[in-house]
Amino acid sequence: MLTAPQGNNQRDFVSVINSLPETDNPLLFGLPSNIDRSVQRFNSNQVISQLKSLQAVSASELRFDKEKWNQQLGPICQLWNNVYKKQHMDQVKITEKDMRCEDPVDQFVYREMESVKSILRYVDNSV
Repeated sequence: MLTAPQGNNQRDFVSVINSLPETDNPLLFGLPSNIDRSVQRFNSNQVISQLKSLQAVSASELRFDKEKWNQQLGPICQLWNNVYKKQHMDQVKITEKDMRCEDPVDQFVYREMESVKSILRYVDNSV
């Protein structure tokens, strides 16, 4: 049984903490002494069931199914095509003169518009 240090010396407290065992005695918690075997058996069963579920995946489930992807992603692609119109983006023209304007707020807005156009083009190419 451990006893608390009698003084206020930090080293005494650290030495008591370092002397504590890595695992607790199951009897302290009212558990049987062989509870660690039950825990190991439970963990082993979990690992085995996970391995079995990995084994159950067939080759057909692992291959790329373009039709399934089209079915699931189709609504998103359709929505993007309705929202993003390339011809509308082409109508927004930003010239070098706009980028070099005197007003810093206008210059900021033009640069942000150019960044947004770049991001939209990237997303459109990805979709």
